[in-house]
Order: sequence, then structure tokens, then C-alpha cells
Amino acid sequence: MMKRWMSAVAVLALSSAAFPAMKMTTNVKEGQVLSGDFVFEVRVQSEALVSSVEFYMGDDLRNTDESTPYQFKIDTLEETEGAIKVTFAAYNSEGESVRESFNLRVDNGLGKGIDFHVERADTLLAEGKFREAIQACRIALKIDKANNKARMAMARANYAAGNFDIAQKFVEDVLAADPNNLEAKALFGAVNLRRAFISGGADSISVIKGALSLAAKTQQEVMEKRADAIGEPTDANMLNFLDASLRAHRYSRVTSLIRPIQESKLKDTAIMNRFLYALVRSGRFAEAGKLIQTLDRYGAPDGYTFALKSVILQMLGDQQNSVQSEKDTLLEAPTGSVTKSMQMYLALARGNFSNLGGYSADLLRQDPAGSLSNYYGAVEAFINRDFDSALNRYQTSLLADPANYDMLIERGNQIIEGALSQRLQGEPRNERLGLAQAYFEAALGARPESFEALTGMTIIFTMMEKTEEATSYGAAAVAASQEYGAAYYAYASAMRLRQFKTPGDATLRTKVQEILAGAEKSDRRLRGVAPPSPEVAWSFFYRAGRIPALPLPPRD
Repeated sequence: MMKRWMSAVAVLALSSAAFPAMKMTTNVKEGQVLSGDFVFEVRVQSEALVSSVEFYMGDDLRNTDESTPYQFKIDTLEETEGAIKVTFAAYNSEGESVRESFNLRVDNGLGKGIDFHVERADTLLAEGKFREAIQACRIALKIDKANNKARMAMARANYAAGNFDIAQKFVEDVLAADPNNLEAKALFGAVNLRRAFISGGADSISVIKGALSLAAKTQQEVMEKRADAIGEPTDANMLNFLDASLRAHRYSRVTSLIRPIQESKLKDTAIMNRFLYALVRSGRFAEAGKLIQTLDRYGAPDGYTFALKSVILQMLGDQQNSVQSEKDTLLEAPTGSVTKSMQMYLALARGNFSNLGGYSADLLRQDPAGSLSNYYGAVEAFINRDFDSALNRYQTSLLADPANYDMLIERGNQIIEGALSQRLQGEPRNERLGLAQAYFEAALGARPESFEALTGMTIIFTMMEKTEEATSYGAAAVAASQEYGAAYYAYASAMRLRQFKTPGDATLRTKVQEILAGAEKSDRRLRGVAPPSPEVAWSFFYRAGRIPALPLPPRD
């Protein structure tokens, strides 16, 4: 009996010696290939309390974990490509330990080259996989940290992910190496625009002002450089030249080019449509009206021509014929962004606000992220007092095109309307007017000769009772377009303020009357009006001074 008991104890002792007191398992195996961020997971079985687990890379202790789950994260891009050895050591409260080592391999595909990883990053970005796209960019930069293609990919990915500080850093690196990089310039403006949208605090107006102007000027510079890259116009590149010039807001350049050859091109509908578009956008409404008459007789008008004809006639006060031309447009092209934009503008000009929602919805369905569709969406939402939607549409519109001065002017007017409707006075009023001013100034950054933005600046300074600035901008607005009634009306308001402040100057009354005569001549709705207050001048500017925004003419 004693022998059997001794034998059992001996077997138990042998059995205990055969199995260690601690046991370790991990999520890696010998020879495994690692890439990207990798998390090692360690499990330890022990009868006594596990006190710590250590992680070694080679002979270097990298980290110690004292609580379960035992995890150790490494960024393989920070490691040398190729073979690595990792070791895990666990200890318990009884002084026991267990240790495991693995020979692994780091391979992030550096041999595939920068282009492979940049293209992969762009694909992942298009799929909305921002984290994976950033990782692909990091691999490209691991190959060559000074490569501008990889830097731009990293900037794009971080911009999409909302990491604006990081995006700006990489854009700045690109521009430091290549100051004329158009993509970097455009993204730099967009990054600053995003910052303007999320700015707050006491200096928010200053931040917004700087960001808006920078974004608009940068985008405008990009468009101008693309136009310059086409070279001088020829028969072969004429449409490309005209479209690039129109996108760069070089309306006078287009009109001066086509005007001398107008008679020989009357049947060339594509060129005539671009000529009409440039005339309208540059404030040459009377010339546009005469050209419409000529095209009716000798040209080959299409749906786009009819759309322009309808808005031009409406601007010239001929609503009856404008309605007929609108019907012609619907017969030629019942759907599409041109038609819907025309209908949207005409509804605004005629005060038919009940139709705005349908037109706006159609435009947004056709181009949900487009600058023009969201511009009209912002207008419609604001008129219907949906201020959150108006804000979102305005931001989307500017992100699509930071140089969209129609949107900048509209937003400035929305801010003025808010200040007036809330009856703000004193410093709160001037703060809101200062914010509106930031938008008009940004619009001037996109197009310095914008008579609409100059008119807005005239009204702002008149409301602030800054006489010198108000009259200076008023004169500039009238000079930019001698056919824009809202500019004359605002200028008259500014001169009226000067007259009040200097009652002994007898010439000012005459000057005000001369300006009002210009207003009457340019816009029949201003016949017989008296010198307006700045609030009245603004009301006319916002309600009746909108210039039609249409897509560029089609190519076929």
C-alpha cells in the first residue's frame, strides 16, 4: 500500500515537471509577413498572478504590459523592411516566467514603386476608405519622402478625412518644392476654406475673411493658369480657349475676341452662345439684346440660345417675350441643368418663389455636389427660411468652386438680410456687416471687376457711414458696368450720405441727380426714384440685381 502511494506521488511529480507552470500563446507564427500597423496579442496561462509581459524587437525592450489583454502595436513603416525578430516574455508573482521568440518579415510593398501606392490611395479615397488611403500614401512616402506626387496624395487623403492641419502641411511642402503646382494651389485654398467654415471665437471674422479671400484668389489663379496654358486662340482650339477664358471669368477677353468676327460666325451656334454668355456676365446687356435680335434673323439658335434670350429679355424688362422664349427653351430642351438654371433665375427675377423648390431639387439631383446647383439650392433654402440648408448648400458650392463669386455675393447678401431683419444696431450690426464685407471682398478676389461685388461693398460702407469708401466703391461699380441699375442706385445712396454730411457743398445735389439719371437709363424699374437710403438700395440690389448664373454652353 505504501509503495503504491509513493508510486503515485512520483508519477504526479514527474507529470508536474513535464508541464510548465506558465504557458504563452500569440497571434503570430514563425515566418509571418507583417505590413502596416500590426497589433501583437499575447495570452498567458498561469496558476499564479501574471505580473507583466514584455515585448522585444531584436534585443531592445519596446514595451511592457501589466494588464490583460496583453497587446503591443507596431507601425511597420517605422521599421526596417525585411527580417525582424520579436520576443515576448511573461512573468508571474511566483517568480516564474515563459519566453517565446519568432522570426518574422516586414514587407509593405516598397518594391512596387510610388505610382502603385499613389494610385491605390486614390482608389481607396474614391471608395471613402480614408484610413487605408492614408496608409497607402505613407508607404509611397517611405519610398521617397520628398516625392510631390506622394505628398499630394497624402494631402488629398487627409483633406477628405478632415485632418486639415496635416493636409495643409503636405500642401505647403509641395508648394515649397513646386510653387506653380496648380493642384496644390487649389487644395491649399480649399483647406483654408474648410477652416473658415469651422472657425469661431473673437477673431472668427478675421479668419473667415482671410480664408475666403485666399481660397477665391487661389482658385482664380488656377483657372487663369489653365487658360494661359492653352496659348493663343486658333481655329483648332477656339472652343477650348473660350471655355477656359469663361471659367477664368475673362469675359471681356472673350467679347473682344469675338466681336470683330461676329458677322462671319453668326451660324456658329457654339461660338455665338459663348459670346452671349460673356456679354451677360460682363454687364453688356444692351449689346446682348441686339445680338439676340441678329441671331433670330441670321443665326442658328438652339436651346441654350433660347435660354439666354429668355433671361436677357427679362433683364431688359421685356417679360412678355421672355416668357415666350422660355417656352421655346422647354420645347428644345425640356430637362437639363441649362433649362433648370434658366427657370430658377427667371422665377427669382419674377418673384415666383413657389416654383423654386422644384427647380432647385431638379438641379441638385442632376449634380448633387456641383457649385452652380448648390448656389441655387442655397438661394432657395434661404428664401424659404431653411437657414441650416442654406448654410450647407453655400459651403458645398464654395468647396466645389471657391471662386464662385455668385455664391460669395449671395452669402454676403444673406448676412445683410439677417442683420436688417433682426434690427441689429451699433456694434452687433457692424460686426455682421463686417462679415458680409468679407464675402464681397472674396468675390472681388475671384473677379476684381465684378460690378455686383463692388455694389455690395458700396452698400456696406454706406450702411457703416464710411463716406469716402462708399463713394469710391460706388464710382468703381458704375465704371465696371454702365448698364447695371443696382450699381447706380447704390452709388446714389452713397452720394446722398455725403450730401448729408457736407450740406454746404451745392454740387453734391447735382451729382446725385446725375447718378439717378444713369439708374433710370440702365433700368426702367428705377424711373422716377428718389435718392435711396442704404437699406432701400440694398433691397433693390438683392431682389432685382441678381445676374443670371448658367452652366457654360455645351460643346455640341
